[in-house]
Amino acid sequence: MFKFLTKQKQQKQNFASPTKRFLAYSIDVFVVNFCRYLILLMFLSLWFNKTVELAKQEYLYLANQGIYDMSANKDFWEYFFSHSIFVEFLFILSVISISGALYWIILPVTKWQGTLGKYLLKISIVTENNKPLTLKKAIYRYFVGLIPWGFHLIVVISVFNRNIAALLICMVIVVLWYDPSIFRSSRKTIHDLICKTKVCNRKKQIKNHQ
Repeated sequence: MFKFLTKQKQQKQNFASPTKRFLAYSIDVFVVNFCRYLILLMFLSLWFNKTVELAKQEYLYLANQGIYDMSANKDFWEYFFSHSIFVEFLFILSVISISGALYWIILPVTKWQGTLGKYLLKISIVTENNKPLTLKKAIYRYFVGLIPWGFHLIVVISVFNRNIAALLICMVIVVLWYDPSIFRSSRKTIHDLICKTKVCNRKKQIKNHQ
């Protein structure tokens, strides 16, 4: 019995603390958004700014011809969605989104066993058996981790609609998602529980694995 309790205590100590995970996530958010900013800046400087300017001139010309009414938002959006600039905008948005996804998916599969933030905080993502993540597992964990962002969106919508009930329910779900330790001794988040992964202190995880 004593050995079992000692083992449980060691496993709990092996988990990365919520503070470390939050700091690592904050670093990752900064890095991802900075990279996305550079990508956006590159697209804008190379060709998209020119495309926007040409589309603007074309729209003004069509408006002067009486085809579109500049005072009507409906006409503007009709022009925007029918113009090639809309496709180019979707392309840039896709590249920016994919770049972020690759960051969260690829790095945990490398020797770092986690993102840059986790590497700097000396924590890593592994399976429940202390094995490195496979690419398939990393992809699965990434998409499961997107679920709470749906509740974030509902929170924002609830604020604008003044729906207090939906706001409180979603806030509780988000808190429990990232900190289920309120009801469990484990420090695993819900997506770690679903994907059967864990975030551990790197040195301790390696030592225990050996």
